[in-house]
Amino acid sequence: MDSIFLNLEERKNIGGGKVKRLRKAGYIPAVIYGRSMESIPTQIKASEFREFLMKHGKNSIFTTEFAAEQDMSVLVKDIQYDMLKNAVSHVDFQRVSINEKIHAAIPVRITGDNRLKGTGSVIVHQLDEVIVECLPQNVPHHLNADVSGMTPGHSLTAAQLHLPQGVTLVTEPGSVILAVTGGKSADLQVEKTDEAVVPKGEEGNVHAKRI
Repeated sequence: MDSIFLNLEERKNIGGGKVKRLRKAGYIPAVIYGRSMESIPTQIKASEFREFLMKHGKNSIFTTEFAAEQDMSVLVKDIQYDMLKNAVSHVDFQRVSINEKIHAAIPVRITGDNRLKGTGSVIVHQLDEVIVECLPQNVPHHLNADVSGMTPGHSLTAAQLHLPQGVTLVTEPGSVILAVTGGKSADLQVEKTDEAVVPKGEEGNVHAKRI
């Protein structure tokens, strides 16, 4: 595993007004937490965090250090966004041990959709990510949902995703990741999707892609 370093600075000034000044100065407020440790308020340069995400993705394990604790192994646990400003407003980091398994949310990417072009098919994408369990260094950046062999009426569940060795599925195996429908009209009506594909109460999580 290649070593990745991210410079996190301990945050001394805590409070609403101080956080606003911090953001204006180009920093993102954050916190590191983990088993058998007190949470540590931190800050990171917004430009460095953007570069980190672009280069390594959200699920990369990295090291950081403080005066009292050298070489922490850390993962991005949660990112909060300010939608009005289209910017990261806060980050939760989790300290991990390379010998202890963790749960991680892994994004699901659709592949093979070029094979469906011109067929009038619509991909109804219900789950954007699934939860897996593995050692931190084995966390995959993403999982592929291959639709190249699918036709209208078919769906793909979490259990059908290909997981790398050492990675196990935590999400309910029967959860539907996506379905392919044969929509012909110009406007897709999601509410017409079969109930087995879009469980009651989860309609707001569904989005569709016309091929």
